[in-house]
Amino acid sequence: EAIKSALSLPQLQVLYIDIQDDFSTPTSEFLSVAEPPLREGYAKELRYFAFGDGTTYEYLREEGSFSDTPSLVGYIPGTVLLHEKMYDWVETAV
Repeated sequence: EAIKSALSLPQLQVLYIDIQDDFSTPTSEFLSVAEPPLREGYAKELRYFAFGDGTTYEYLREEGSFSDTPSLVGYIPGTVLLHEKMYDWVETAV
């Protein structure tokens, strides 16, 4: 119910869920709970579903489902910022 309430925000582009304290619930379960309201028209601007462990899934509106694999776009917790993960090797090499 909390996910559906969050999805009722009209301009929501990223939904961030910190599941670090709840290891028993897999991310796929959160995604499956979010898909029906999104198909019903909730959160028409939503593009990404981000998790506290750093994984981000893109919502593919035309298919009505989330990407099967994590996206290369990451979410910076506590902000409204996204970043490309494809260049993370630059940070680790320095």
